[in-house]
Amino acid sequence: INPDTKQLVHYQSMNRRGLQVDVHRFEATPSVQARYDLEYAHASICSPEVLCLFTDEFDWQDLHNDFVPGVMYSEILSYQIYTYIATEGYSGRVVSLHS
Repeated sequence: INPDTKQLVHYQSMNRRGLQVDVHRFEATPSVQARYDLEYAHASICSPEVLCLFTDEFDWQDLHNDFVPGVMYSEILSYQIYTYIATEGYSGRVVSLHS
């Protein structure tokens, strides 16, 4: 995360093998904040263009697993993703309205 603009510079889920980061992703960003203590809350505020991107990219099925990496690492698309980190309160993922 760029601490000045809150732009997401790199996103990767942690796994047992650790992280593999392409350092060239950070060349245009003078300052980077690496965060491993955050949980993806599955809450996104998107511009109307996002719906068009899902129609164009029919193999994207999930906003978290497909859209975020697809937009961030695309050489064709020039979109940016910005973050908001809630410092108080609670957020949780609702999977079913019955639960």
